[in-house]
Amino acid sequence: MFDALSFVCESYWHPGALPGRELLHKKMVAAGFEGPEVEAALGFLDGAAISWALMPTEVRGMRVLTPVEIEALESDALALWGQIVQSGLLDAVQREWVLESIVLRTDDPVDAEALRVLIHLAFWVSGRFAENDLWEFVVSEPTACVQ
Repeated sequence: MFDALSFVCESYWHPGALPGRELLHKKMVAAGFEGPEVEAALGFLDGAAISWALMPTEVRGMRVLTPVEIEALESDALALWGQIVQSGLLDAVQREWVLESIVLRTDDPVDAEALRVLIHLAFWVSGRFAENDLWEFVVSEPTACVQ
């Protein structure tokens, strides 16, 4: 599913540029993704739009991961998450959206690569993109953050 979501983000500049669900399904299948993976990605995108609309516009205070959130992240993703949060790459709303997506929309623990996709989606859904080199570092260096 995460590869299919990555394909969508790379193919369409923002959610408003997405074609209808049926055409998007066809394009994903044509790109080599299989039916269940496509359906999971489309379902995730549907939920992403709804949950983003329901997110508060401002979040304040210190944030500590809950035990459920910790269990939902593999060790490489936990290390990457710590670096992402410490860097300030995500704003508080994007951070909460990513954590909600991890806990509510994934059955298996999320690894660092899947976390990168979710972070990319947070920027994509919000229409706000990182304005520094750290974003490129996170997206393009699969092992640079976690060693």
